[in-house]
Amino acid sequence: MKKNDAETILRHINGFLTSYAPDFLSSSPHTLKSYGDAIRLYMMFLEKDGVGFNSLSWKHFDSDTIKRWMIWLRDERGCSADTCNIRLSSIRTFLKYIQGKDISNAHLYEASKGINRLPVTKKKVTGLSKEVVSAILNAPDTNDEKGLRDFSFFMLLYSTACRIDEILSLRLKDIHLDCRKPFINITGKGQKQR
Repeated sequence: MKKNDAETILRHINGFLTSYAPDFLSSSPHTLKSYGDAIRLYMMFLEKDGVGFNSLSWKHFDSDTIKRWMIWLRDERGCSADTCNIRLSSIRTFLKYIQGKDISNAHLYEASKGINRLPVTKKKVTGLSKEVVSAILNAPDTNDEKGLRDFSFFMLLYSTACRIDEILSLRLKDIHLDCRKPFINITGKGQKQR
């Protein structure tokens, strides 16, 4: 272990979380929190494995250690396979950042790409029945303003398949009704337009 490995790693973690991720990866607070959570949990795992901050080395970011961490997340922390895979993706992103900072550690990122994701059980998504949709749309009293507002809100949700927060963030300029095929511009997660 190089004498300055621990200090360098901690400095890179700080740079990744405070500068690189918010400037180049995402402006979403949830995504940024996810990166921080993954690294915090990785450090927690290393600490339980007897590796303190002062003894941190690049060898602690090899693929075998990352695999053991994923099993620890699943078995000890009770994380779902989906969550473990998201954490793996975050660590890979961090190692890709490291590759750009120090080419001598590029092998860590390359090795991490070979780690298989945990198998995920596909969940069958079922929609609402016609009766339930009808009951929801018939619930508001359209004879008053609030009922008409609620009916319009439900119809918009149903017609566009948008999330509630996407509907609530709509502005008049996003709604285009004066055309052959009316449409709405939606700003989704991560400020993505659709």
